[in-house]
Amino acid sequence: MTDTAQAVALWRRWELPTWGVVAALIYMAWLAVTDWHAALPIWFLLPAVSVLLCWHGHLQHEVLHGHPTRIVWLNELLVFPALGLWFPYGLYRDSHLAQQTETCQTCPIDDPESFYVTARRWARMSALHKAILGFNNSVLGRFLIGPVLASMVRHRAQRNGFVSTRPRRPWACFTSTNNLHAVHHAMPSVAWYELPAIYRAGRERYLEDKGGFLWNGYRDVFRRHFLRPKDEPVHPYFEDGAAVCFFARPVMGLAET
Repeated sequence: MTDTAQAVALWRRWELPTWGVVAALIYMAWLAVTDWHAALPIWFLLPAVSVLLCWHGHLQHEVLHGHPTRIVWLNELLVFPALGLWFPYGLYRDSHLAQQTETCQTCPIDDPESFYVTARRWARMSALHKAILGFNNSVLGRFLIGPVLASMVRHRAQRNGFVSTRPRRPWACFTSTNNLHAVHHAMPSVAWYELPAIYRAGRERYLEDKGGFLWNGYRDVFRRHFLRPKDEPVHPYFEDGAAVCFFARPVMGLAET
């Protein structure tokens, strides 16, 4: 094995991208921003903090999927500093893992991350409530109301409810390859930096599995759904308390950025 091959093997075995490129960078940058916040202009400070919080969220996502080590307490110690303050890691971990293991992805009853509602609940809502939910399925709605744009883009009620997005700069710095969401759901234990190669190797199979649906970058999402809702709030496959549920089946090929 060549020196380069040995270095690559060590890089992957010890998950050094997560330790060094992500974790060390996040905390060093956070300490620097915190220490120098009074001297930094607001136009730089706010975007910098937003990016760091976004990256820290990706680090938490890696940890709950068993990275960068096989030792749970050590992984969780890595994300113990609650940089975002508002969302405890334990709550995020439990709800996210429930979302990925429920028998009905996007189900408005069982999936804690679903943005859909049942037809019965919809019928009881006021016109104002319906208008708010519809608006919240647009890009502008997600920025003003929330919770997050990425969840709206990556999950939809269809046979394979997980969608991938080709990131374009500057959006790529926010995604940490989790834009390849169909691949992540098919292979949730794979580290974030391995997903692009997996997607490229099995791109056609992934696209076929989800009907060829692929966002052409977040610019495409903004162009198509800045004001227009991406989906109707009512789940199309849920009726009378029973859902027709579809999974993202594991496709053992690999992916793209």
